[in-house]
Amino acid sequence: MPAPPASMQRDVVLECIKAPGVEVASVHRSLRCLVLPGTERSWNVGRQLQPELFTRLVPDEALLLCVSRAHLELTMDPGSDSVCLRRLTQNSILVNGTPAPIHAVPVPIGAHLGFCAPDSTDPFLVFLVLVCDATAIGITSAPVQQGSVSLPPTHGQGLVHLGATLKHGRQSGMQPHSAGQAPPHLPVTQASCSPVPRGVTMTCVFALGCSVELLPHDARMLDLGRIESGHWQGEALCVF
Repeated sequence: MPAPPASMQRDVVLECIKAPGVEVASVHRSLRCLVLPGTERSWNVGRQLQPELFTRLVPDEALLLCVSRAHLELTMDPGSDSVCLRRLTQNSILVNGTPAPIHAVPVPIGAHLGFCAPDSTDPFLVFLVLVCDATAIGITSAPVQQGSVSLPPTHGQGLVHLGATLKHGRQSGMQPHSAGQAPPHLPVTQASCSPVPRGVTMTCVFALGCSVELLPHDARMLDLGRIESGHWQGEALCVF
């Protein structure tokens, strides 16, 4: 059966609600969700298949290895929101707290999928299963391209280009920084931008060489009151 029209398309979205050592609520939704597009009917999920997502959510290498390279398969019946899960590994996967068998089992909308360490029933990583139009709720799975960064839909209507800053950092031989340390301040060439309403702030969700999720929330905020007369007056090395 052909895929449904885009206007009727329903995506499967796995939204992380628990991760080890990560304050999940402080991570932007687009960076903690895996969007499985409704143009397809079968998707494999695992450490090797979605490496950026899993390394972002599971910084502990020992726990990360508990997520198999191809851990599970999800399928959705054409013309319905019925989702099924099939375990592809000997490693455990919990569906609402119950270990999934090796054969396919139904997964209700709103179910919790839990990844566990060996001999443990307490999941260190949990995803909420949603079926929806991902773009309609402001979630995108598009990767960030080098050179420019676009704000997620929920962060505003403007576009701030920080490519020159990122390029400057690479060319200056800047070394990666330890988790929890703020990146160094680098001068930024003045760049044109649209006027910003008073009181608007941005929250950093990615910083070169820095584990942003480990920083205090206030340390990741930028007061856009420093953007005056259409020119950038501050310093930045971050994606907002």
